[in-house]
Amino acid sequence: MLNEYINTPEEVFDWFDTGVSWKTKMGGTAYSLNVTSLTWLDDSVYTIKGGIGNGVWSHQVLVIVPYNLLHTNMSVFYGTTRCNKDHPIEGSDDSDEFVLDSLAHEARMITVVGY
Repeated sequence: MLNEYINTPEEVFDWFDTGVSWKTKMGGTAYSLNVTSLTWLDDSVYTIKGGIGNGVWSHQVLVIVPYNLLHTNMSVFYGTTRCNKDHPIEGSDDSDEFVLDSLAHEARMITVVGY
């Protein structure tokens, strides 16, 4: 059953670059994306507060590209438990961004924070 779920095409999947980016404390670049990843149940079972309805899950993703990028065939993803509306704003003091920025710099690969 798990394989069937994982291999089912997700019709709502989409993403776009919000156009917001900034230099990180470690000298890399952070890009803010909006990702619609999947349909999570349906409104008869669960409604995402502030969501777009029909159980569609849309969220903010922060992609951090270190200035010293070396490894382009792998990345690290960290999913937070925070709400969409709490995503970081350029220049904010966000601990998730700082930790993943440090990891990106040290590992020399892209890191991703999902909110």
